[in-house]
Amino acid sequence: MKENRVCIRRCTIILLIIIMLNIYAIAYQNIGKHVFLTASNILDEKIEKIEEEKVEESKQEVKEEIKEQETKKVEVKKEEPKKTETKTTTKKTEKKTTIVKKEVTQTKQVTPKKEEIKVNNKITVNGVLSKPLMKDETGDNYYLNHSLTGVEDNIGVPYIDFRTSFTGRKVIVYAHSSKSGNGPFQGLQNYHNNKDYYNSHKYIEIEYENKKYKYEIFSVYVAAAEDKDSDVLEYFYKVNYTRKTWEQALNTYKNNSEYDTGVEVSVDDKIIILQTCSMDSKYYRKYYRYNLLIMGKLISES
Repeated sequence: MKENRVCIRRCTIILLIIIMLNIYAIAYQNIGKHVFLTASNILDEKIEKIEEEKVEESKQEVKEEIKEQETKKVEVKKEEPKKTETKTTTKKTEKKTTIVKKEVTQTKQVTPKKEEIKVNNKITVNGVLSKPLMKDETGDNYYLNHSLTGVEDNIGVPYIDFRTSFTGRKVIVYAHSSKSGNGPFQGLQNYHNNKDYYNSHKYIEIEYENKKYKYEIFSVYVAAAEDKDSDVLEYFYKVNYTRKTWEQALNTYKNNSEYDTGVEVSVDDKIIILQTCSMDSKYYRKYYRYNLLIMGKLISES
């Protein structure tokens, strides 16, 4: 009797595991592209607060505009008592109020961005990609699912993590890869376990705000995006360093490369990290989503 209960318990556990694996498999089959780790994952509260403030500001603007129009309407009635003229003014007021409401409604859908006109900012890996480069100013990952013109677009545009900059020790740039092959960083998949390809495509070049930066790739690094306790995710969560912790971080980045690039890094180096989801069969559709990280050290700036 006891043996039967043990057997039933084991079978139940196995059955639950099989069901969970099938659920994960179905979920991944329905995804056209991986969703990778971005700054918003740890800053949701801050972003929600920013969005709430934007909505409140928009509502306040509408209230003030309506109040102003109502005041003008009263003044018109006093100065021009003729009914025909009053009606004309009222219609104009109502029309203007409607336009203001419409503009506020659209504000949330297409947030004005100064960067949209800076098409001269770009990221290039010779023979791999050449794309516009934007900056995420608020942490809302706007360019993860919008085009340069503000249209919703699942392909998006490469953009810089709002916590990082070229004056700091490291810059993180995000962009999609996809099963359809049209993601901005799709070409980075060729670096997976392919040192020959790396040898022919070693350099990352950036043009940003009238300055040029050139990096030499020193690590082709893979990290499990959902493994929050893993040391390899230090590259994402940490942006401020002491000299000692920066040296430790660089050693981690170098030692976790899929292959030895032969390029050394030191505590005095600044780096760039290009992050996209891994489409390699070794990692794709695993329990954890995996990020492909192409890491380069700064070798020239002008």
